[in-house]
Amino acid sequence: KKILIYVNAHKGEEKIKKIIHTTLHECFHYRDHLKETDFKNYDYYTKQVGYSFNKYEISANKFANKNLKECIKHLKQKGIVS
Repeated sequence: KKILIYVNAHKGEEKIKKIIHTTLHECFHYRDHLKETDFKNYDYYTKQVGYSFNKYEISANKFANKNLKECIKHLKQKGIVS
């Protein structure tokens, strides 16, 4: 399994913040994929309610939003981002 993030798809002043958010978001999906037996229905949910209202997208965004500041703080302390 692989998480592939297109860093050049993220634009603007908050590019690093957006990349970190996307990374957290995708890591949450990976965790869901391992833990949630219902995750196999991801595409079904997307077809039924759309990408933005897919329960897995909502959960992943919620996780990323909740952990973004702390993750950035940690990465700054480690000298990984400035």
